[in-house]
Amino acid sequence: MNWTIIEDNWKQFKGKMKSRWDKLTNNHIGSAGKIEKASPEKECLMQENPLSRRAVLRGALAVTCSLLLPITLLSSPAAAADDATKKHKAAKKVPKASVKYQYKPNGSERCGTCINFIAASKTCKRVAGPIDPNGWCILWGKPA
Repeated sequence: MNWTIIEDNWKQFKGKMKSRWDKLTNNHIGSAGKIEKASPEKECLMQENPLSRRAVLRGALAVTCSLLLPITLLSSPAAAADDATKKHKAAKKVPKASVKYQYKPNGSERCGTCINFIAASKTCKRVAGPIDPNGWCILWGKPA
């Protein structure tokens, strides 16, 4: 083997490793071994590390998940569904006065023959409170 070839390969390897080490440690040593002098503007830019949009979105997602996780783990899905249906049903029903409810039928139209009337509980799907089967309101609907 020729020792000059080995020495040349060693110098090339050493130079590559030095440049990689400089990149890892952010040393600003030039290839000739001289220290590069940076202007104050470059120093500010080198020290500034702005966050990317992706990093901000990931952080926001992490914060949101960390706030919602205890709520979802501690709440019961069945209870939440029952509460939602109760609120939904309660919100749908209107007071008797607002639909001009009366305790007598309007000709052949009466609550007992309305599509919204629930005979088992004597209530209406759309009007709040107990309903008389002989009553009538403006929400009366023809049964199908």
